[in-house]
Amino acid sequence: MRFAASVLVALFVLHDGAVAQDQDAFQWRRGKLKETGKPYWWRPGLNPKDPEISLTEPLDAWRIGILDSGTPYLWRRDPYGGKPEVQIWRTGRLDSGAPYWWRTNAGVLQEVSLKDPYAHARGPAEHFHDEL
Repeated sequence: MRFAASVLVALFVLHDGAVAQDQDAFQWRRGKLKETGKPYWWRPGLNPKDPEISLTEPLDAWRIGILDSGTPYLWRRDPYGGKPEVQIWRTGRLDSGAPYWWRTNAGVLQEVSLKDPYAHARGPAEHFHDEL
């Protein structure tokens, strides 16, 4: 059974992983300014040398929340005023011991990732940039 689950994860990552990575490429990321420690948000633009930068938290930036059970979740506001989008990711381990994350919607597997889906919302605490 464990082998079958690993094969299912591997096939899902191979098939849909490219789509998830493409969507992730344009997500807002959080950083801190070197001098003041103030947060800022950035995301790659179509031109890799010209990222979009915001000194205030963008409406469509992912945020991390914590359920009463202690389980983290991602959420972001709908910039058009609708209901917020929420994602709850679960973790697992491949046979190699490497972690992976997966999420479902109404019991149906939606996405599998080999990268931590919370990383872009958390931001690299130890990574600072010069003042903008």
